[in-house]
Amino acid sequence: MPTDDERVDLLAARLDVEAKAAELAALSNVEYALVRIEEAAKLNIGVGILDEEVKKLRQPKNTGAGASMMDEEPEPWPHDVNGVELLNEIQVTLKRYIVMPEHSHTALSLWVLFTYCFDVFYSCPLILITSPTKKCGKTRCISLLTRLVSKPIPASSISESSLFRTVEKWAPTLLIDEADTFLKEKPELRGLINAGFNRDLAYVIRTVEINGEHTPQKFSTWCPKAIAQIGQPPDTITDRSIAVPMHRKTAVDQVTRFRGKDLFTDICRKCMTWAQAHREALAVAEPELFETSDDRALDKWEPLLAIADAVGGEWPDRARAAAKALTGDEEDDGIKAQLLADIREAFGERNRISSAELIGMLVALEDRPWATWGRTDKPMTPNALARQLKPYKVKPEQFRDGEKTRGYTRKSLEKVWHRYLPPSQPVQAVQASNGKGFDDSQSGTREDHVPVQHTPKPALDKGSTGCTGSYRGNGGTIPRLAEM
Repeated sequence: MPTDDERVDLLAARLDVEAKAAELAALSNVEYALVRIEEAAKLNIGVGILDEEVKKLRQPKNTGAGASMMDEEPEPWPHDVNGVELLNEIQVTLKRYIVMPEHSHTALSLWVLFTYCFDVFYSCPLILITSPTKKCGKTRCISLLTRLVSKPIPASSISESSLFRTVEKWAPTLLIDEADTFLKEKPELRGLINAGFNRDLAYVIRTVEINGEHTPQKFSTWCPKAIAQIGQPPDTITDRSIAVPMHRKTAVDQVTRFRGKDLFTDICRKCMTWAQAHREALAVAEPELFETSDDRALDKWEPLLAIADAVGGEWPDRARAAAKALTGDEEDDGIKAQLLADIREAFGERNRISSAELIGMLVALEDRPWATWGRTDKPMTPNALARQLKPYKVKPEQFRDGEKTRGYTRKSLEKVWHRYLPPSQPVQAVQASNGKGFDDSQSGTREDHVPVQHTPKPALDKGSTGCTGSYRGNGGTIPRLAEM
């Protein structure tokens, strides 16, 4: 019985054969005849085996204007499939071609298998492939996924009506590239993508003409979707996505060049067979979740954790490690949650802060958007801050601090912090733009510095009725954060 390391070596050798066969299939018959014996010897396989692999890749395929949107699905794998070996094979394939951060290969491998059984789950996480600039491998990643997922339909642009009609007709896996060129300007398209996250709400209603009459009809938006773009999309999409950040590879990053003829039909066939054999178990699975105050993160990861548990081996531990790492230590519910967290940190132990002083502290923070706020790229103003806090029923108050001024009180903010933020960590030093603010010492004078203190952690009452619902975690039932 081969060991795990031997299995990985065999898998890598087979992928070498498939990659070389794809390269040789592009040669003419004469060119191939001249090199086939030498290449077979390099791969340590028989010439006949290499001939068969090249022949499969040379089969004619209809890709012209008359081709169907959906390619013909491969036949399921004829034998039982070992889930551990299958996921290992997918992960090795991804690592072979793409440089990704730690844990991203694990998440993407699970998501590939998820596309073959997504319809048995309640939530459908997006895969969000982003990069700070071009030439970071996003398109390569989308192209590779096109060869691995169930019923792929790749697109570099898509309209609102095309999306829901495509999903309604085929229930495919949508692979959207270049989203930064069009998604930002199409709020309705973003709404349709968001709607596809929750199975109960994954529908749009449009009127269609039937026998001369305009009749309302329901169209589905329920299918797996991967989106690739430069920069970050709106928070509503990020919130429903498992992020795969891409960066340019360095000289030490060794990957195989991905070619258009590279096919992974056997992986697809195995995924089909494994998913079909485990559909019933996955439909009722309730995997053990991880502790987080981000309930949406649990919704995103629950299907992938269920798949990892069904596969077994090391994959349950790998999946949970990836979930925790990619969710982050501090769950981010978007820009408003970041603002609340920064305000809480600025307050420290103080009971009130003027609007002007608070704005100075926020603007002084590095790696935050407060210094270039809004379309004008100017610092946030007191009025802009008030608008952001208004939905939480928090308003600036008038009080006297040497002279009459307007600002915010701890009393008005504590309930908001409790409801929308995880328990606070020790407050770090924040330097205000006027030279006053927090010091990094534990002592100081009231006039020049505010001592850094541990902000008391608000208690999470398991029976709280002040939050909307609850979620399961390793530490018991914890209040669910209301959606922002």
